[in-house]
Amino acid sequence: MMLKRLETIGIRCFMTTMTFHITDLPHKRASAIKRRVQQLGVTKSSYVRQLIEEDLELDRKARTMTFAEITAPNQQASAGISDEELDRLVDEARTRHYQRISRRR
Repeated sequence: MMLKRLETIGIRCFMTTMTFHITDLPHKRASAIKRRVQQLGVTKSSYVRQLIEEDLELDRKARTMTFAEITAPNQQASAGISDEELDRLVDEARTRHYQRISRRR
């Protein structure tokens, strides 16, 4: 029981507060962040915290998992799709992406 109490105290010791100031953020990006925060119903602080935690988790996975382990869900999802069909799907997605980018400019 005493050990558990020490672990709890230890965890609290590692919690810290950090303040970030983002400069040179385009107005469109700042507006998009505000909309996203409203859509999710969270605070800006919790949104940024979530992004950081997700990024760090992805980084951990990238360092500790094999390529086959990381791509296994995609391989399972694409089972039975021909190379030609997969090429067509990727080309369509790429075209939509470039069209969205060109509309923003």
